[in-house]
Amino acid sequence: MDEVKVLHIDQFEEQGGTLNFYCNDFKSHLNDHFHSISHAHKHDFFLTVVFTAGSGTHEIDFAKFPISPGSVFMMSPGQVHSWTFTDDIDGFIFFHSQEFFDKHYAARSIYQFPFFYSTQNSPGLQLGSKQVEKLMGYFEELLKESKNQNALAYQKLVTLVDLIYLDLSNWYLQEPTHAAIGAGGYSAKLRELGRFIDENFVENKSAAFYADKMNITTKHLNRIVKTTLDQTTSSLILNRVILEAKRRIVHENGDLSQIAYSLGYEDYAYFSKLFKARTGFTPKGFRAKYK
Repeated sequence: MDEVKVLHIDQFEEQGGTLNFYCNDFKSHLNDHFHSISHAHKHDFFLTVVFTAGSGTHEIDFAKFPISPGSVFMMSPGQVHSWTFTDDIDGFIFFHSQEFFDKHYAARSIYQFPFFYSTQNSPGLQLGSKQVEKLMGYFEELLKESKNQNALAYQKLVTLVDLIYLDLSNWYLQEPTHAAIGAGGYSAKLRELGRFIDENFVENKSAAFYADKMNITTKHLNRIVKTTLDQTTSSLILNRVILEAKRRIVHENGDLSQIAYSLGYEDYAYFSKLFKARTGFTPKGFRAKYK
């Protein structure tokens, strides 16, 4: 299998001269960019898509989600995904860079939204017809303003995106499995931990390292992770390692021992045993499954 491609926002046509933002109805998006998005890929931008017709399957980092009218997916940079659809698929899609959001909300973070702040959080949500109807009102305005070149259009785009994310967050946290991850006073610390793990998991796999980075005790860090995610800090770190291992094993053609080494494991036998304990497959077996 070929190495997974990283898609950049400037590969997609800019509408109305709007830098770092793109939106379209999904059928047009699929027709215009079929060759770029028809195979497994990842992005360097945030993506939201809602489906209003058709069906199919959306695979995101090896988790499979059904597609049906009302399915919404909110994806962060770096997530690997692929999809299959019926011919009548339709909906709406938009994506933007982190700069697009941060430039206008300096005191807030894009990672405050529960579907973005942790790799533990599901990227999928199933909405009812009334929720979709409300969302589509925003989306229609978004598409109209993306083609508008007046001075206020860009500011309105950011406001509409924020409104969409706020409503999606409210609906997301109404789901019992999502609420457990998104609620509580430890959310900011969990987001901080997730960011540090993403930046350091190859070289550092101990809870003590991350506790020190966050200026708290290891005991307190373990309490935060146990309360919010019902797992240990070590397990959370290992989950991130295994996710990256899956990506590289399937989407890179390199030697498996070299992949293990690139993730910080000099002993391939140990890495293979660890990987199998987490996935049920050896690295070789996992690669064969997805070829």
